[in-house]
Amino acid sequence: MPNTTPKLLIETWLSKLRSYPPERAVSVIDLYRGAHWSCAKEILKTTPNLDLWVISAGMGLLHCSEKVIPYEATFSKLPFAPSSWWETLIEATQGVRRSSSIAQLMQTYPGDNYVISGSPVYVAAVERDITAGMASLINPLAQLTVITSGGYKGMLEPYLVRSHAGMLNSLNANMVCLNIKLARSIIQNIGCS
Repeated sequence: MPNTTPKLLIETWLSKLRSYPPERAVSVIDLYRGAHWSCAKEILKTTPNLDLWVISAGMGLLHCSEKVIPYEATFSKLPFAPSSWWETLIEATQGVRRSSSIAQLMQTYPGDNYVISGSPVYVAAVERDITAGMASLINPLAQLTVITSGGYKGMLEPYLVRSHAGMLNSLNANMVCLNIKLARSIIQNIGCS
């Protein structure tokens, strides 16, 4: 689809998802698999006052308790900038989700701490959304931590903690779950409120 726009593709995508029977919907907490997600669920279980949200390339911002149709989507294979797709997803999910954007979440909970963990592609896709919400935070430098690897270059660099292979042993991680294990370490150190 080389001549398509994010808006047209989102409309097609969401229409396809709406055509599935609602009884096929599953809780986000049960949807994902693998070491990364297992670690995220363990963080949720062991950390009081923590909310787990997913940056989903297919559905937008998802709270772990929401129900969705099983899907496969990634920011890596889009015919346009992932940030355009994310912004279109935000627009398409206004009023449908608990929070349709990270900015909206930060506006609703300006005193909370935010630890955002993702690959460089995912962080780049949502960086404008995060930046839009930072103005609502009481002290963004103290409340926001973004975890990704060295491949990210962008406006969130002052908030970045970069993961790297040298952390694998100390975090008891492999490359697949390095970012989320680093997030766990940071969350344990700051305590979420």
